[in-house]
Amino acid sequence: MMEVWCEFHISCSHHLEEMGRKSLHGHTWQVRVYANEGPSAEDLRDLCEPIRLELDHKHLNDTLAPMSPTMENIARFFAQKLPWATRVSVFRSPEGLGADYRRE
Repeated sequence: MMEVWCEFHISCSHHLEEMGRKSLHGHTWQVRVYANEGPSAEDLRDLCEPIRLELDHKHLNDTLAPMSPTMENIARFFAQKLPWATRVSVFRSPEGLGADYRRE
């Protein structure tokens, strides 16, 4: 089976009061969306673009509410918007942190 993926970046602000991080700050996250055979990688990127624009340069506390604005919930957000995606990975490479949302 062939798996295709596309990768893009989103830059967003957030604050995580429930985790003791009350100050407003931002990150640039890399997002990778996977799909089984079907769409080409270029088509996949085009399908993801409207969802990317919903988050890019936005304040995640507003955009993801009522979910907490964590990288885990960014992955969940993309997976909910893209029901055909088999996996969504969100990561911050320089810090070595990431989360994968996989369909069961």
